[in-house]
Amino acid sequence: MSTPAPPSNRSPPDPPMSVSSPAKPRKVSSSAPVTPIEDSVSFPLPPSISTPRAFKLKTKSLYADA
Repeated sequence: MSTPAPPSNRSPPDPPMSVSSPAKPRKVSSSAPVTPIEDSVSFPLPPSISTPRAFKLKTKSLYADA
């Protein structure tokens, strides 16, 4: 009675819980971070290119002032 009780209870909740837990959160996590990460990468790309241009313009202004 003691031997079949623990294994029987352990087998059903172990496989269904493990498969349902990683499958549901994994799919949602992959879709959620993928969208924000792509948006973040697109944002820093344009400003990064503009940074060097602004620096050159500032340097020219400084030289002209000097």
